[in-house]
Amino acid sequence: MVMKHTTTLLFAATFALGLTACNKPEAEQAADRIEAAGDDAAAATRDAAERAAQATREAAANTEQALDNAAANTEQALHNAESKTENALDNAAAHTQQAAHEAGDAVRDAAAKAAQGTASAAQTVADKAQQTADKAKQAADDNP
Repeated sequence: MVMKHTTTLLFAATFALGLTACNKPEAEQAADRIEAAGDDAAAATRDAAERAAQATREAAANTEQALDNAAANTEQALHNAESKTENALDNAAAHTQQAAHEAGDAVRDAAAKAAQGTASAAQTVADKAQQTADKAKQAADDNP
């Protein structure tokens, strides 16, 4: 927009200078000035257009670099997430294995205690049975 406004002002100034030159005897000198002003306006327009094009190219390059950086950062984040997930799964598996081992130990301990309790109870029953048998034998010996 600034370039269009500048070009319009330069054109208007050149036109006004041309009209003034036609009314004076130095018309040829004025024509040269008008031509020079037109050349300057064209050069300024070309320069502004080139700077705008260069700025656009730089913006495109910066955008491309930013996109490349974003893609690399996303890939790194995914890799980190994958590693953390893998570590979490490994830890969960290790804890599960440890818990299963501890549960197996607890079951074996409970079974051993139950077997010991059963054996103790069986021994008590056997002792009572022996005592009863001894009493019965004693009673039989005492009463022939």
